[in-house]
Amino acid sequence: NAYGAWISKTEDGLGDLPESHVKQGRLHMSHCRDAESRMRKGIELLQSSPDVLDAFRLANSALALQYSWRDDPDPPRLTWRPFQLGFALLSLESLANPSSTDRETMDLLWFPTGGGKTEAYLLLTAFTIFLRRIRAKGDPSGAGVTAFMRYTLRLLTIQQFERAASLITACELIRLGRGPTGSAVLPAHFADDAPISLGLWVGGAATPNTVKDAERALHSDDDSSPAQLKQCPVCKNELNWRADPNVARIEVRCANEACILSSTVAPLPIWTVDEDIY
Repeated sequence: NAYGAWISKTEDGLGDLPESHVKQGRLHMSHCRDAESRMRKGIELLQSSPDVLDAFRLANSALALQYSWRDDPDPPRLTWRPFQLGFALLSLESLANPSSTDRETMDLLWFPTGGGKTEAYLLLTAFTIFLRRIRAKGDPSGAGVTAFMRYTLRLLTIQQFERAASLITACELIRLGRGPTGSAVLPAHFADDAPISLGLWVGGAATPNTVKDAERALHSDDDSSPAQLKQCPVCKNELNWRADPNVARIEVRCANEACILSSTVAPLPIWTVDEDIY
């Protein structure tokens, strides 16, 4: 409502612009009205669809859970900033409705570094993960690849991989019934669904392509190593990367036996070797 009021106020001021700018000003206001309309569609969908509302609540619970693992003895209260919530509502209907007219729209979220862009799209990622599985009702089609994230700098890729690992781990704990669900209804079939997992797929120069190469890299100082995550997303203790000879894959586990992940999510749902991802 505040956004709609701001648009109306700004539209009223178009007459104060030089004549040469009025046409462009009207175009901007038209885009703003489209954004407002899409946000309201998102709210209407939350009001009308129990599945969408449950997925949205579970996604918020996952963000809150991973936020609670921050290395901060007194973290600030977790709240959504207006631009984050606006972006989520803007995208909700086109994510939930395969026939949405906005599916062909690419949305660019611009905000200064450190302002919370990552949390905004991680919320939408978690929402899509949960909604697909809720709607699949236990069918394998609810799993599979849900989202791609791509970064141009290797350092940024690893930093964002670490942040995504916390969210995906939180989603997996919720799927297993070991995390908060808010007032969402957790479907019974979630317990039998495929794990919610994260893969790092960046090419052989950074991570090994094969389990055999990865096992060799774990015992050497090779630049290409599967051990791209150093700390447990929950307790921040050391992680153990190893090859499992029984299933021919590279697994990562938390070394802290007191951590919830040691008994609940073992191995962690994180894969960095191409063969394991496939």
